[in-house]
Amino acid sequence: MTNNLPFTLDESGPVSYLTFDTGLPVWLAFSTRKGGVSRPPFVSANMAYHVGDDPGSVAENRRRLAAAVCSCRDVPLYTASQVHGCHVLPVNRGMPIGELEKQPADSLVTADRGILLGIMTADCLPVLLIDRKLRAVAAVHAGWRGIMARIVPRTVAAMKKLHGIAAVDLLVVLGPCIGRCCYQVGEELVREFAAQPPFAADSTWYEQASGDYHLDLVQLQALQLREAGVPPAALAVASRCTACENFFFSYRREHGITGRQIALVGLTDGENARG
Repeated sequence: MTNNLPFTLDESGPVSYLTFDTGLPVWLAFSTRKGGVSRPPFVSANMAYHVGDDPGSVAENRRRLAAAVCSCRDVPLYTASQVHGCHVLPVNRGMPIGELEKQPADSLVTADRGILLGIMTADCLPVLLIDRKLRAVAAVHAGWRGIMARIVPRTVAAMKKLHGIAAVDLLVVLGPCIGRCCYQVGEELVREFAAQPPFAADSTWYEQASGDYHLDLVQLQALQLREAGVPPAALAVASRCTACENFFFSYRREHGITGRQIALVGLTDGENARG
């Protein structure tokens, strides 16, 4: 169901990040926790303002990452206030970045070139959607609540309505998240998912062993994307567990006191494209 394309770890700049060559003129990156200036417990490349880190450190970490991804160019980075909901927010160049940061949304969509969209995670699933015809891109924060609320299918629908994209033309990139190996959940949550299509007809998104249930966010999202019309071959998966690997921030592993990595996507303006 998934296409495990080779992801590349780029450590050539001051902040390390995962990317891969899409063959399209887009910027794309999933940051790690390595290479920033944040102090404990946010060591060291924390990308989130809301966790209690020094705002100056966060701004510098974001600046370093954007400069590395965009070949040292000054590219605006837009993020929102993530609330584990289902609101899709259209983004246009020129919007006040500080004001957008306060807007509650878990999905950002744009057709504008020369800007970056960013969503932050520390176990939840980062989802980047790229229209192969370059009409639009989107960045989505998808934890179990967001998947339950169908945030990614809603984003696909918004991209169709706003920018005329077709689901069959999408490339969808799933970044590092907590894996099935580490994501133990209660039976009640599994039953709640099992009552919804398309999960009711497929049991590959969880496993039960010794009375414990383990949830697979990637498989849940893959099933929703297939239902939305995205071809399985158009799905790229990083296959990195944030809870297993200390290379990433993990809310569960670090009991809620931790930083956030950021997933970035943007349509380039034709100069110095990477990713």
